[in-house]
Amino acid sequence: KVLDRINDVFLAVRFSPDGATLAAGGADNSVRTYDVATGKRRRLIEQHADWVTDVAFSPDGAHIASASRDKSSRVFDAKTGAMQAAYQGHEEIVFGVAWGDDGKTIYTTGRDKKAHAWTVAIDAKAVGQIAGFGAEPFKILSGGGMLFVCSADGVVRQYSQDKRELVRAYPKAADWVYCMAVDVKTHRLAAGSYGGEVRVFDYADGKPLGSFSASPGFKGVAAKP
Repeated sequence: KVLDRINDVFLAVRFSPDGATLAAGGADNSVRTYDVATGKRRRLIEQHADWVTDVAFSPDGAHIASASRDKSSRVFDAKTGAMQAAYQGHEEIVFGVAWGDDGKTIYTTGRDKKAHAWTVAIDAKAVGQIAGFGAEPFKILSGGGMLFVCSADGVVRQYSQDKRELVRAYPKAADWVYCMAVDVKTHRLAAGSYGGEVRVFDYADGKPLGSFSASPGFKGVAAKP
């Protein structure tokens, strides 16, 4: 079914934990939520001044966190759309956002080549950072007590959530790694690069499980968002 039509581009979509709601962020600077069963839009949230580059539901599905080119990350009530908090600790574009397994900590990545950890409380207090990326980190995912960050240097890095320490860096891809997916039940990590290659790993031991080309024949150089 067609959920909605906008005059710009959707940049990120996420299902709620129960699968009943879909959140989408895009180049019209908004966050939209939809009822998956009916396709009807529930909320239109217009609190950002620039593109919404990523969205993420809290583990209980009660809140949505966003990342934006306006250099901020924000937290909204998933039902009402009301803004609960705003983190402005990044000095550059914010590319990715993820909730910690505790439902209290949010992790964001940006053009400042850092991953920030901050609380969901109204003061949006920073509690730590992860540095040492070879290039801009794009997306960040959480699950199984881990954090996964992909970046423009072609490397996916895995960190522990409790100490925010590097667990492993996966072999470098031939191009920028833009997207990832994690299956906590099977310990699977999939990472997709700009050149069209998708690689799959077992994140419990870091072993490669296979790869395939999702965009055969594509050749080119990634352009900065």
